[in-house]
Amino acid sequence: MGASAQTALALAVVPFAADEEITESTLMELLSGASDIFQDEGVQIVGGHTCEGEELACGFAIQGFTSNPEKLLRKKGGKVGDKIVLTKSVGTGALFAADMRAKCKGDYVMEALKSMSVSNVKGSEIAARTKGVHSCTDVTGFGLAGHLLEMLVAEEDTPIGAVLNLDDMPFLRGGLEASANHIFSSLQPSNATSRRAVSNHVEIAAARPVKYPLLFDPQTAGGLMFFVDPDACPDFLKDLEEHFPATCVIGEIVAFQEDAADMNGAVC
Repeated sequence: MGASAQTALALAVVPFAADEEITESTLMELLSGASDIFQDEGVQIVGGHTCEGEELACGFAIQGFTSNPEKLLRKKGGKVGDKIVLTKSVGTGALFAADMRAKCKGDYVMEALKSMSVSNVKGSEIAARTKGVHSCTDVTGFGLAGHLLEMLVAEEDTPIGAVLNLDDMPFLRGGLEASANHIFSSLQPSNATSRRAVSNHVEIAAARPVKYPLLFDPQTAGGLMFFVDPDACPDFLKDLEEHFPATCVIGEIVAFQEDAADMNGAVC
C-alpha cells in the first residue's frame, strides 16, 4: 500500500447475444464507465482481454509506481499496543445476498453503494504521510477476520494477536439485518474457517450472534485496515474521518497467547 496507480489491464466478460452490435454496445458501456472512474484517479486503461460468457463481469490488473519503496506499507509491521483502525463499515456480502432474495431495504442498498464508491486512494495517501502507521491491508473477499489473520501471521519473528471489540466496529444496517435473518454470502462458509484462530469463538458467537458472523463476511470495495501507534492514532483518525466517516478504532494488537481471557463483546 502506498504506490500510485498508473495503468490498468481489463478482463471483461459480456453475455452471449444474438446480435454482435448488442455485444459491442454492452462492452463499450462497461469500459466507458470504468474509464471515467480511472481518469478521476489518474489511471489509464492500456489494454486487456474481452470474451463472451453467461454473466457480465469485469476485472482489472493495476500497475503502480513508487519512488520510495521503503515507505510502502505491507501486512507485516504490527507491534504490541498498536491500535487497529478500520475505514469502512462491514457487511456488503450479506447485504447483497439478501438483496438478491429481495429481502433488503432500498435505503440499505444505497447506503452500501455509497460506502463502496468511496475510493481508498485518500486513505493510502493519508497513511503514507502519517508517522506511526506500521502496516495496512484492504478488507475484501476473505472478510475482516481473514485479512486480519493474514496481518497477524505475517509477524513471524514476534508472534502477535489481536483483541477486537465488536461493539466498536461499524456495520452496514443491511448487513446486520441480513445476519439477523441468517442470510449470508456464498463465500461465508469458507471464510468462516478463520474462526479456528479465535480463542473465544464459542463464547463470542453466543454473546454476539448477529455481529460476530459478519467478521467472516466477504467485502466488495471494502475499506482499509491499519495497525497504528497509539500516539499517532488521534490525528490519523481525524484525517481519515474527513473522507471515511465510518473510521474508528476496532481493537488492539496484543502479545500472542494460546488462551485469551473471556471478554464481554470482544473477539480474542
